[in-house]
Amino acid sequence: MENETKEPSANRRLITGPPVFATIRFGFDLDLLRKHCLDHVFSLPSIQQGPGFGGWSVLSSNGSYTDGWQKGHMAYEMDSPQKTTQHLADLGLLGKRYDQPTEICFDYLAEVINVIRSSGVDPRRARIIRLSANSACLMHRDYRPDVPYFRMHVPIITNELCYYECELGISHIPADGNAHVIRVNQLHRVINESNQDRYHLVMDVTVSEDIAALLQ
Repeated sequence: MENETKEPSANRRLITGPPVFATIRFGFDLDLLRKHCLDHVFSLPSIQQGPGFGGWSVLSSNGSYTDGWQKGHMAYEMDSPQKTTQHLADLGLLGKRYDQPTEICFDYLAEVINVIRSSGVDPRRARIIRLSANSACLMHRDYRPDVPYFRMHVPIITNELCYYECELGISHIPADGNAHVIRVNQLHRVINESNQDRYHLVMDVTVSEDIAALLQ
């Protein structure tokens, strides 16, 4: 994912919840999650989509943590549905579930995924994403603008100088042991203005009508 200047839009106010994100309360143990990452994840080479954006797959199509990092978001800026479909097909993104546990998905990380799955949101393409210090990504969308599409974030390591910006506002998503849902068929980006790398567990999900209504 391409980098750009890490500057939040000055005309957007900081929002602490809906409509930028909606919280699902799980109460995960962040100390255990961080320990798992430090012991079993961060020592592995990360898969980079750009200089400041990359990480490790937790659920993939083939059980490898290196799978599922194609730049599919580029498709949704194309000028026709046919070009979008062809681009996704060329990347091998069509017809895959991305729901197979990878080699990093065990012990407490697997427990987190199983708790999320048991809540009924059908997690797919789960990844631990690192947004490097002093970096940001370009504004983009990850699905067609006319079709609601949702992504769940469980922040693992973050700070108040890390932001999620979308068409509706800008927010810091806190590491509080809960999951926070965003709508990624709208234009959005992530920004890290700090000197610390930011790590989130991120996955595609389905959500209830109540959650979807908060993010209109």
